[in-house]
Amino acid sequence: MTVVLGLGNGLFVVGAIGSMMQLGGGASRRHLCTRMGVFGAAQAVAAGLAGLIATGMLDLARFVASDAQAYASVFTLEAILFLAAAVMAARIMARPDDLKDATMVPGE
Repeated sequence: MTVVLGLGNGLFVVGAIGSMMQLGGGASRRHLCTRMGVFGAAQAVAAGLAGLIATGMLDLARFVASDAQAYASVFTLEAILFLAAAVMAARIMARPDDLKDATMVPGE
């Protein structure tokens, strides 16, 4: 299970970095490094908050359920949120060709 979790986390990070690089390179490449830095900082803040919130949710769930049920419920919720994020990313990345010249870049 640990190997699967590590592999999934690695694939997610590689996908996030690839998406960040594609989204950051919009019409103007002048500010590419700044955009990538902002996306990286946002990802770091989100990962930190996710860890903190998941730990709090686990502690609360352990008050009302067994350890196994608490972990299962928190991991199930995290899996649902990961799938929702993947769907949102796929929709952003599959924008129509006529929007490629727009002044706004997805994520701004």
